[in-house]
Amino acid sequence: MERPKTPDQEDCCGNGCSPCIFDVHKKLVKCWENREKESFREKRNILEALSYKTFYVDKRIDVNDEYCLIWLKYKASEPGEEIYMNAGQHIMINIDSWTRPFTPLSGTATSLQLLVRIYKNSPFTNKLRTIEEGERIRVRGPYGDFHYSRNSFRRLIMFGIGSGIAALYPIVKAITEDELEDTRVHLIIGFKSIELTPLKRELQLLTDYWNVDCTLQLAELGEGTKVNGMRITRGRINLEIVRDILGDEKPEETLVLVCGNRVFNSMLEKCLSVSNFSHYYIFE
Repeated sequence: MERPKTPDQEDCCGNGCSPCIFDVHKKLVKCWENREKESFREKRNILEALSYKTFYVDKRIDVNDEYCLIWLKYKASEPGEEIYMNAGQHIMINIDSWTRPFTPLSGTATSLQLLVRIYKNSPFTNKLRTIEEGERIRVRGPYGDFHYSRNSFRRLIMFGIGSGIAALYPIVKAITEDELEDTRVHLIIGFKSIELTPLKRELQLLTDYWNVDCTLQLAELGEGTKVNGMRITRGRINLEIVRDILGDEKPEETLVLVCGNRVFNSMLEKCLSVSNFSHYYIFE
């Protein structure tokens, strides 16, 4: 394995990306010095952590007023090259002068599916909402050190809000596709309303499995709101709700995953620490 090439100064976009391409380089050099081999090198990953690959928009559809789905396709793969990512890892995408992190919902050997939350005052997300088939998007990655091992915990509790579902959904999906997996999963995800909840059908399908429960926490709950297979309650995810859900769980047998904004993540981390849950992971 050759020493990772040092990025040029112009390779940094200056937007404060996390991780920055220079931070990634330092990590790779440390692995190289310790004679560790990165999986994406061994497996001939299409994706690269230190340089962008050009993907093309294969399809884009609006989910509702706040979310859209985008499928990206890589057309220049060589024999033996595929996309390798662990569930929960993220990529950096670049369009023009904008660079942002996204966690793919799913993918194939040469494609990725992204869930994009649209913010009215964000030129970047509004660009994605109107992007057309065939347009180019540059992608680098994957990043993130989360790794789940089969049956390593009896219970897996997930708390998320909004687009945080993108990090949690692939992990639940991977568990349901593993016939040897016995871990019971409870996904608690918060949205504004049932009309603005993405992936409703996908979440319903997950609850068809014996070991998956899903609770939708809706800030606005209309009368008679119902989605088969899922528990729906009113109100935002708060400390009282978190403590109530974790109350009957055994910390030594439970893994807790969290994905939301900084305020939400901080609230959950403090609660977990006070409640003696040492097995948790915060997706930043």
